[in-house]
Amino acid sequence: QYLPETVHFVGSNPVPASPGEMQRGLESARADLFQGGIFCLTPSVTADPKAVKLATDLITVLGAKPIYFDAAEHDGLMGAVDHLPPVLALALIEMASSQSTWRELRKVAGTNFELGTFMPQVEATEYADLILSNRDNVLRWLDAYASTLASIRQAIDAGDAEGLAERFASALQERHSWTVDRARGSWEGVGPELPDRPNMFVDTFLGGLGRRRRPKDE
Repeated sequence: QYLPETVHFVGSNPVPASPGEMQRGLESARADLFQGGIFCLTPSVTADPKAVKLATDLITVLGAKPIYFDAAEHDGLMGAVDHLPPVLALALIEMASSQSTWRELRKVAGTNFELGTFMPQVEATEYADLILSNRDNVLRWLDAYASTLASIRQAIDAGDAEGLAERFASALQERHSWTVDRARGSWEGVGPELPDRPNMFVDTFLGGLGRRRRPKDE
C-alpha cells in the first residue's frame, strides 16, 4: 500500500533444488543455482499481469519452475518447512548445551546431532526477525510439531517397537520420495500455471481483487 500506482510488486521466494543453496554469500553463486528448483511468486493484488509475466519469464530463463501463491498462503507454508526447522535446531542445541554433561556430550555428538542442529550461518538477529515476522504461522506449526513429538514420546514410553518401526519406515519413505522429486525438479501438481490471458491471472489467483481501471492512454 506504500508503493505508487506505477509500481507493480511481485514478491518472490526461490527454493533451489541443490543442497548447495545452504551456502550463502557471493562465493557460492553459480549459473545453475536455480536450475530444477522452485520459485514462489506472490503478486500483489494490484500487480499488472505484464509484470507477473516478466517475473515468470525471468524465472523460466533461470531454469526454475514458477508457482503462484497468495502471500498469506505462502507464509503459512514457509512457516512449516523454512521457519520452523531453525527453531527445532535451536531447541536441540540449547537443550544439549545446557546440560551438566555437555562437556561429554559434545565429544560424542556425531552426524545425527550435526544434521539436527544445522542452521545456515547468518546473524542471530536475522533468525529472530524472520521467525517473529511470521509468528502466528510458526506458533501454529510449533504446536503441531509438539503434538507429534508427544505422540512419539508416548510410543517410546509404551515400548511400542512395531509402531515406532512403522513410523520410521513411513518417514524414511516420505523423505526419500521428497529428496528424489526435489533433485529431479519433478513435482506432480506443482502448482497452477500462468493463464494465457492476463486478465485470467488476476481472476484465478487473486479472486478478481486485482482488477483496476487503467488509464485510456495505457
